[in-house]
Amino acid sequence: VGDVKTEVAQHEMSLKVDFTLDGKPLRNSDQSSTDKSKQVRTILELDGDAVTKVKLAYEQKEKTSRSGEAEPATATLPVSGKSYTVTLKDGKLIVVGAAGEDVSKDEAAIVGNDCKSLGKPERFAQFLDGKSVKVGEKLAFTDEAVTELFGSGSEGMRVENVSMTLKSVATEQEQKCGVFETQLSLVKLQGGVETRVTLSGEVAASVETCAAVSVRVAGTLTANRSGDTPNGKMEMKGNGEIKMIQSVTSGKSADVPAQK
Repeated sequence: VGDVKTEVAQHEMSLKVDFTLDGKPLRNSDQSSTDKSKQVRTILELDGDAVTKVKLAYEQKEKTSRSGEAEPATATLPVSGKSYTVTLKDGKLIVVGAAGEDVSKDEAAIVGNDCKSLGKPERFAQFLDGKSVKVGEKLAFTDEAVTELFGSGSEGMRVENVSMTLKSVATEQEQKCGVFETQLSLVKLQGGVETRVTLSGEVAASVETCAAVSVRVAGTLTANRSGDTPNGKMEMKGNGEIKMIQSVTSGKSADVPAQK
């Protein structure tokens, strides 16, 4: 209780999609987006190893989108510059403002999405805890541990072809860390569309806590669908790029009393 984590993230995505009917070009789309966030998370209550109550202060939360040849437009999300208290009670997340006031549905949805891990142990840290790993050694991480690293962006996706090899030991975010060379695929089938994200890069984990302190990965994105329509066979083929950068710095709050 009282641990403070400053989480900074930037996710970039671009996707071009071509639609064909019986093999002939029908239409296309070209879109891109960049999500940026910086939030300070203070642990207020624990149940064993699981966090059940936090204070979440958003210093930045914004999304920049572009469609076709239009100029990019940036929207500041309604939580930006605000603080919230989030409590897990009877399996449900309760979100209130800094002074305990009610919040809008939009705010509650955004905050709730950022706090889906409440009540759950840190799978990645648990997997590494107690393990002795040599440089060059490859670890068979569980799907849950790997998926946890990518937050809401990986929700509902299946992990495939995971490879994480200890590349070096280095200082990241002022902590001694093991740096893992990482490759994996995330696959999702929804509404007849198969989305596949293939990523490679590095993940750094604290030697002391085993928690991930930085994620730097990039790769490709494909989205495909085909099916029959009254007018013929429709096919959708999308190709794009994706980039994810996340970092966590840790500290201690002097304002939070010890949990009884």
